[in-house]
Amino acid sequence: MSQVLAKESVDARRKRLTQVMREQLQSYWHEAEGYQKLLYCTGVLLLSSAVFHAIVLMVTRGTLAGDVSFRKAISFGEAFGLTVISLAWFLTFLPKKRLLWWILSSLYSVATFIEVFLVTMQVWRGVPSHFNFSTPFDAAVFGMMGVSISLHIPLIVGIYVSSLFYLNVAGSFKWAISSSLLLLIASQIFGIVMIVNNSNTVGLAGQMKIPHALSLHAAQLMPLLAWLLSFTDFSENKRTRIVMAGIASYTILVVITASQTLIGLAIVDLNLPTLFIFLTSAAILGITFLWALNGLRHS
Repeated sequence: MSQVLAKESVDARRKRLTQVMREQLQSYWHEAEGYQKLLYCTGVLLLSSAVFHAIVLMVTRGTLAGDVSFRKAISFGEAFGLTVISLAWFLTFLPKKRLLWWILSSLYSVATFIEVFLVTMQVWRGVPSHFNFSTPFDAAVFGMMGVSISLHIPLIVGIYVSSLFYLNVAGSFKWAISSSLLLLIASQIFGIVMIVNNSNTVGLAGQMKIPHALSLHAAQLMPLLAWLLSFTDFSENKRTRIVMAGIASYTILVVITASQTLIGLAIVDLNLPTLFIFLTSAAILGITFLWALNGLRHS
């Protein structure tokens, strides 16, 4: 009998926790300012494009390799969609400077939509979207993509600078948001390196796409870790320590992949000491999320 009651108690706690998490997610939308909803809707549109092209890829039995694969439409829709949603969420915790955020959010939404649209258009045309100068039109498309990417910077930098002074959240969230924005800025720099280099490849085998993608997705993973921890019974000091461990390990992964790329080597060519640090950092990052999930189980 006691085991049955205990099971019911666990199920009840899980149900309550799930409900609380769902209500908080809903509140982010209901309490969002207009400029945030613009960003949220843009993100959903881009993610919908990624899902649509994933279906197209499966139906057409397409390949994941190559510059004209539907994979590019999928990856760009997913990456930009998640990033714009993350930025909209971060604005929840900053002062409501409506004119400033409306201008920067509108600029970002339009630039993001144009970027993904141009990449997707080139995929459907069956030509490479990046570093394609084979015709005046293709060169113009790539030039427009470069302009649209540059228009992403004002909102990202604006939120980052504001986060340093005005972020109205607990310490663990502050660390997660500010550090992930800094890594997001790093991802833009890696993108610039690819454009200047006129290729994704550095040297013989360095792939700048790896640190670029890794730093880009910090804007989802680090805040997600802090958000999950916020529902645990851990003290704020403990949550902050876990988040900082996650940030440190994630940053090391970015640094190693970027360093390896800049010297022109593939990620599989890591020397043994660096490989050990890389695997250890990846393990620590995984442990932080397992710690958070375990905390949720016992909340």
